[in-house]
Amino acid sequence: MPYNVALVVVGLLLVVFNIVPGTPMDPEVVLLVFLPIPIFQGALSADAASLRQAAKPILALAIPGVAVSLLATAAIAAWEIGLPFPVALLLGAVAYRNFKRHFTSSTALYAPRGASSIR
Repeated sequence: MPYNVALVVVGLLLVVFNIVPGTPMDPEVVLLVFLPIPIFQGALSADAASLRQAAKPILALAIPGVAVSLLATAAIAAWEIGLPFPVALLLGAVAYRNFKRHFTSSTALYAPRGASSIR
């Protein structure tokens, strides 16, 4: 069993049996401190040849995943905020692009050039 699976199972057991106090944790701490460690370790141990061989299944999961994320963001924005659906689709695309850029580099969120901010 991989060590990350063991870490998740042990963590769940500790929480379920109230061994660890239920203190809330900031999600940014998880995303910026704890999550990069196993991702970096996975990237170091990844084999480029096997990734090339698995390109079709990876793309078969990634492309629909991006589409579902985009449509879900647009649907929620259209329903909750009342945006027209084409505008909500644009919001979903920009939100996905900013989310991807924010968590794959150290740059801040941005808007396309020439776009004005909502104040």
